[in-house]
Amino acid sequence: MFRDRCDRGVETKGVATGGKADQATGRIKEAAGSPTGDEDLEAEGKVDRRSGELREKVEDVIDKAKDTLHEK
Repeated sequence: MFRDRCDRGVETKGVATGGKADQATGRIKEAAGSPTGDEDLEAEGKVDRRSGELREKVEDVIDKAKDTLHEK
């Protein structure tokens, strides 16, 4: 099975990290599980994709909060 091997919190130019990486991993799992009939892998992919979307939104809120604090 595919597992998320993305390092958390590492900023790398041109490489998806955090929420986007989770979303990409989820899409890959979904795509691999669907044609093979692996419902568990497909479901795991959906969870990864959704958690990546949520994580990206949380990261956006944190960034906006940091920007607001640095303005003062």
